[in-house]
Amino acid sequence: MDLSYYDKQDSKIVFPLLLDLYMQSCEQRAALKTEYMKNRSEAALNKLKKASHNSVQIYNKLLALYEEKEKKVC
Repeated sequence: MDLSYYDKQDSKIVFPLLLDLYMQSCEQRAALKTEYMKNRSEAALNKLKKASHNSVQIYNKLLALYEEKEKKVC
């Protein structure tokens, strides 16, 4: 997942968007995990791995924005 678009935007706008994207990603992971547990298919596992990777990328971007804001305040 390419999150570079969010680097160029104002953090006041980006943070809520990324937070919403992260919540959607978590919901998607939950659905994919359920699908994988039912079917135990390789395709479902690959989708789950990709969704988990995307979720981690979004979380890291959120954390970086939060730390950046915290530095500006201090």
